[in-house]
Amino acid sequence: TIGNALEFAAKNNFALLKTVKGLDTLLPAMAQQAHRLSCPELKKKALYELADEFTGFYGKALEEQKEIITSAIIKVNKIRLLDDEPHAQHEHSAPTCDLNFSMQQLSRPVSDLPGVGPKTAAVLERMKVSTFEDLLYLLPRSYIDRRTVMPIDRIEPGSHAVIVGNVVGSVSVKPTGRLRMVEMLISDESAVVAAKWFRLPARSAALLKKRYSDGDRVLAVGQTKMFAYRLEIHDPEIETLSPDEDPAALLNITPMYPLTDGLAQKTIHRIMNALMRLVPEIVCEYLPDSIRVSKNLISLQDAFSHVHFPHPDDAVAALNAGTSPYHRRIVFDEFFLLQTMLALKKQGASLERGSCLNISDSRIHELTTSLPFKLTPPQSQVLEEIRSDMAEPVPMHRLLQ
Repeated sequence: TIGNALEFAAKNNFALLKTVKGLDTLLPAMAQQAHRLSCPELKKKALYELADEFTGFYGKALEEQKEIITSAIIKVNKIRLLDDEPHAQHEHSAPTCDLNFSMQQLSRPVSDLPGVGPKTAAVLERMKVSTFEDLLYLLPRSYIDRRTVMPIDRIEPGSHAVIVGNVVGSVSVKPTGRLRMVEMLISDESAVVAAKWFRLPARSAALLKKRYSDGDRVLAVGQTKMFAYRLEIHDPEIETLSPDEDPAALLNITPMYPLTDGLAQKTIHRIMNALMRLVPEIVCEYLPDSIRVSKNLISLQDAFSHVHFPHPDDAVAALNAGTSPYHRRIVFDEFFLLQTMLALKKQGASLERGSCLNISDSRIHELTTSLPFKLTPPQSQVLEEIRSDMAEPVPMHRLLQ
């Protein structure tokens, strides 16, 4: 994960460096985790030296930051090699995770993720998403199957479709007040569909018109509709394909998240993608393998990875119904942790000291005979249980109906 973050920062001659945040805290945290776990001494030392270089990183000049990152990438590659050396192995395997480290990382603000600035963080805050953990539990509300390219003449209006074809003619831009409507015709061997984008800023409309021209091969994904006896696909996501490019890599099961004003699906997908890169290190698998096997549960890391970015082989129906193995593991955790919390609370209450109240048989007899009715056997049993509980030196917890 450190290597991925550094390589991302160095990409395209450090063009994205300003969007990478948290390097000054991530590196020291990783060094502390290595110290707590059974990591090789050489690796611990190398990580601490690497962490020291990032002290005050964001207060340094841009050129100095570039030099630090370039040097760090080389050192990270050397650290990786330490894992493969014979002397780096221990006779005792390391724990699967460090719970303290996991909790520390999950409590980090979402603004530490690449590309999440103050404005986006404020929008997420309106959805009560302020930390990595909040974001992790922002589960998709539905999933769209984008694994199959459909010939245009077989598309049912109203369906969500994936289309591969060629742009026909030029892209037209029509003013609608201060905004613009863009229309592009796409044809495959079967028919033609009109791709339309509504209410675009003038600059975005101009970029679409400039980017696509007659004959370009494209993949378009979106909701279809019949209008004026013509099939249209509204506000589609569109990708340019080379003439012989296989679109299979772009076909997937796409999660659809709950949104709010100022937040688009593309934005939340990009943010989730950044978070998923960290999942193997920040999500702690706390259940022993024996329990997971007996309960037929997948790992917590796999559960979150697949819920947010399903594999092409996953069942869309189960994902949408919330009955997939990934949803089942997350739901299991919610109930398990709730029951654990209640058990701990009950255990804590049982350790509190209370007053012993011994009620004599004669007092019970006096009470029951004063009633205008005779107690049923179950009522008599409960009364005796209450009497027994009250004689104990701990608080009583009993639900009556």
